[in-house]
Amino acid sequence: MLNRMKIVTRLAIGFSLMLLGALVLGFLGARSITQMSAISSDILRHPLAVTSAVLEVRADVLATHKMAGELVSKASLSATDPLQHKLSRTTVRIGQNMATVRQRFAGNPAEIGQIDKALADWQAARDETLALARGGRRAEATALNEGRDARLVDAVLQEVGDVADFAAANAVRLEQAAAAERDTAMATIASTT
Repeated sequence: MLNRMKIVTRLAIGFSLMLLGALVLGFLGARSITQMSAISSDILRHPLAVTSAVLEVRADVLATHKMAGELVSKASLSATDPLQHKLSRTTVRIGQNMATVRQRFAGNPAEIGQIDKALADWQAARDETLALARGGRRAEATALNEGRDARLVDAVLQEVGDVADFAAANAVRLEQAAAAERDTAMATIASTT
């Protein structure tokens, strides 16, 4: 059949098939790029932002507990003012980072509720301990800070750790999806060459 066709017709069919192949490859390449972009965006929006925020919360909770211990042990109010301001700023930063976690966490919202409850319990206990210290009951405040407050800090860190673990697992899942998409794109390219 091809022998009976004119050379122009055979060239037109050949170029048309090449053009069609290039269009299919272009479409598949564009689809893969779009998928990879979406996966990258998901990694930045969810696990990376959440992991960063919960690590900041963890560091700030530990720093705040240490500052509370220092405030409890200080005898003069003049020595506590700068530390009290730093404690307030750190507490605000904890709230800001938790807002990021609430907004971007892709897991069960109940886990965030557990962190919020643990933080609220710890902050109420910490404030009670600081009030005792300001009232001159330093021995009682020190005992509470080293006992009850430390246990509440551990509870906060456990809840924060659970969310960090989920975010890390989510990042691994997204990384695997990106690798699978890459492999699919490479297989498509290899099969058409």
